[in-house]
Amino acid sequence: MSMRTKLLCALVLAVFLGTTISMAAELEGVKIGTGTLKMGGVFQAQLYLTNWDNNTQSPMYGSAKYTTFRSYRARFLFWGVIVPDKVKYFVQLEMLNIPAFLDYKMMFLNYIPKTSVTVGRFLPYWTLYMHKAVSDLELIHYPMVVNEFAMGRQPGIQTETTIDPIKFYVGCFNGADIPDSYTDNNNAKDFMFRLDVMPKLENMNLLVGGEFWMGRRWVDANHTKGTTMFGPFASLDMNKLKLRGEYLMRTFTEGYLAPGDVDLSDRKSSGFYFMAGYTALDWLEVLGRYDAYDPNTANDADDFTDEDGNSAITIGANFMIHKYNAVIALNLVMNSEQSKIPDVSTTDPLDETDLKNDEAVVQFQIAF
Repeated sequence: MSMRTKLLCALVLAVFLGTTISMAAELEGVKIGTGTLKMGGVFQAQLYLTNWDNNTQSPMYGSAKYTTFRSYRARFLFWGVIVPDKVKYFVQLEMLNIPAFLDYKMMFLNYIPKTSVTVGRFLPYWTLYMHKAVSDLELIHYPMVVNEFAMGRQPGIQTETTIDPIKFYVGCFNGADIPDSYTDNNNAKDFMFRLDVMPKLENMNLLVGGEFWMGRRWVDANHTKGTTMFGPFASLDMNKLKLRGEYLMRTFTEGYLAPGDVDLSDRKSSGFYFMAGYTALDWLEVLGRYDAYDPNTANDADDFTDEDGNSAITIGANFMIHKYNAVIALNLVMNSEQSKIPDVSTTDPLDETDLKNDEAVVQFQIAF
């Protein structure tokens, strides 16, 4: 059976199940073995364009610019309650991967005062954006530093303790050295700590806090290296205005160096972003974000402007048919890399050129 046939079968099955569940709900409610069940979905399709110059940067593709329609995400979500106020669950499937189990987690409530415990494979509560539902992202792409410092979905355990106006998170996971893992490659584990402060203010929602990640990088079966990540963040929603900002630094500490391994001892990288958004009309949201990421701060002449620093300016508009549940998003991304690349359009191996990789993305989203 071809990949296309498998995808078609999976989508037909998903639609059939969704229709059946909906009809059953209208008649007498969803019936399952134990507890309750709710169903949702996120579908995203894109028109993607870039000024990537294939003639000078990637001749294997010919001379045309890169433009494509693409299916970006097709996800189904299932969640519910097994024991009221005690046990909940959440499952998320990505149908484009025929199918892939993204999240499956169990949440235990009120067994510890003011604390919930989550167990399974899921996105740790890390950064302002990594744990968010993709349907809730204001801009299409994640911030640059979030992408660089993300460990993806991890099997593990995480607690959330609420003592107003503070929330405190503690997590233990397999490890950021294997992003989006299902299992582990060594006995070392990673630990996450996060503090959110949400003061009660009139007509605004303010969040400030800090986060810390400590773990090990796998070298071989008997050796690992230490790594830490930390930084502050802030978020403000006030009337029609929203502001987001975050700074993160990562350090690799000294450890065993295997033959042929790259020495990352004491190497530091860092990045930040600042985003502002404004709801100009009930159906229109305009946004802007500046991203910067430096993979090796030791080479800095000036932070984020040295030869290996990257930055991006994103301008976006969300045309909201019904909030973020039905939205058409337009993002223009102006990328800037300080480093040069070989200019393969000439015969001189010393000739270099700027990397051309600005992007324009139109995304159509349905979330239910």
